[in-house]
Amino acid sequence: MKFVTSSRDGTVKLWNAYTMNHELTIQVCKDIWVMCTQYMTKSRRLVAASANRMISFYDLNSTNHNVPVSRIEDLPAIPLCMEYYRWPDNTEGKIETLLVGDGLGHLHKYDFTQEEWHTCCYKPGDPDTMECHKKEIQQDFKDKIE
Repeated sequence: MKFVTSSRDGTVKLWNAYTMNHELTIQVCKDIWVMCTQYMTKSRRLVAASANRMISFYDLNSTNHNVPVSRIEDLPAIPLCMEYYRWPDNTEGKIETLLVGDGLGHLHKYDFTQEEWHTCCYKPGDPDTMECHKKEIQQDFKDKIE
């Protein structure tokens, strides 16, 4: 069992729930608040929403924890809270749903229909929602709030 904490220094930290020892630090962004986190149990992704209007997905089974496997960028507002729902098996193709509440009071719903989904770098309005956009996630993303 693990605890996850997020910080205004742009990091997410994982802690052992039994010993309270620090186990892992993930640098989501530099000096930008990580507002909230969520763990998606079916796809085993750690989700981090940050104040630069971005949601990053990390595979904790990967050897390189600091590189996101997927990212949603250029959100209309800062994501402030997230909730995760894992659908029961055989529920009309639905596997997971991530709900994100933002600073404008809007709720965004992301449905994941493949067990091993991968979106690369998704921007709202892209026509191929939740499909690989066949490009690498940039490490040098825009790290400013405009």
